[in-house]
Amino acid sequence: MSEDKIFPFDHIQTQQIYETAKKFTGKIMQPIFSALQQEGKRLYKMARKGIQIETTLREVEIFQLEILSINIPYINFRVHCGKGTYIRSLVHNFGERSLSHIT
Repeated sequence: MSEDKIFPFDHIQTQQIYETAKKFTGKIMQPIFSALQQEGKRLYKMARKGIQIETTLREVEIFQLEILSINIPYINFRVHCGKGTYIRSLVHNFGERSLSHIT
């Protein structure tokens, strides 16, 4: 993840969001950020600053991703996940996947 960016979202349909949510349950791969350190600095802090870092992927499990409300571009959701899941990465990947399903 790098700097904040704004992407067009007017093509996104509510159904796409629900379909995307289904694809984020089960075991998924995520970059390791959490509280791990590299060169004495926490990886998540470096990522938030937009610093590119080499990370490996780790398998995490999403037991449930429930869409609570949709008011595009805002989506409220509840997630039940295994330890080590980085929610910021989950949201980033969810957004990318939703944007890639242009109808």
